[in-house]
Amino acid sequence: MPPLGEIDLNVVQRTPTTVTTHSPRLPQAEAQRGPKKLRLVDRLYTAPKPITRIERSYSPRTRDSVLMFLIHHRIYDPGHRKSIGGYRSPSQDEASKMFQIPMSTINTWWRKRDEEKFKKAVDRIISWPLLEKELYARFLEARRSLLETPRGRSRLDHKLPATQDASTPTSSDGAGIARWLGITVRINGEQQ
Repeated sequence: MPPLGEIDLNVVQRTPTTVTTHSPRLPQAEAQRGPKKLRLVDRLYTAPKPITRIERSYSPRTRDSVLMFLIHHRIYDPGHRKSIGGYRSPSQDEASKMFQIPMSTINTWWRKRDEEKFKKAVDRIISWPLLEKELYARFLEARRSLLETPRGRSRLDHKLPATQDASTPTSSDGAGIARWLGITVRINGEQQ
């Protein structure tokens, strides 16, 4: 038999009674933190306070689906006193059984269905029809005047002369646009 060498720590060592490992890949039994849990019969008992009210909360989506069910759903019941054409609206009791929600909650939702906080926020499109008509009329007028103006001349009106410094304001800085819009502009006290 060859002499015994050092044992590699990454090799699982098997003994007849236990399996021990030094490999980081295999889980090692960790000691539980804190005191050991007592058995139920050994624990100190304190009586709980009586429940005065069941605490339940429902999402706005659930509330809306219940109210939509009450408003839009129809049940075929030709013999009922409120049936129209053989169909009637469901009762709050039927909605309570269907959605597993207490009838008092559904009744509260039904009474408050028209309040502002129950209404769903609707994306409102803000429009200013008179302002839009005025702007569109001005746009069409400007387009017509642009078509009447020769393009080459309007480009020359907006360019600075090559010899002039761009930092000194002149009558041609914005005068072409102002003339095009028909606006009287003062540049350095000089009226254009």
